[in-house]
Amino acid sequence: MANYKGLSMVKILFFGDLVDTLGMAADEIPLPPDIADVERLLFLLSRRGEMWKKILLGNPKLNITVNKQFAEKSAPLKDGDEIALVGFAVA
Repeated sequence: MANYKGLSMVKILFFGDLVDTLGMAADEIPLPPDIADVERLLFLLSRRGEMWKKILLGNPKLNITVNKQFAEKSAPLKDGDEIALVGFAVA
């Protein structure tokens, strides 16, 4: 996959309420070397704003896949991975 300044790239797909809440259906980002798993990626994304933080961290209604396979937050990430986040609004 094309690297940006030597960094690994991952594609993130958003589904469910995430599309409207976050205002996007997909994103492709460089993966910093210290982001080795899904949990760290969610933390990185949560720094985009309060709504990102609310819907990505501690949301029991968030489902995650890595390369079309359901995954836990501890799942490792590598260059070229496709991460899908399926979430619904938190009350």
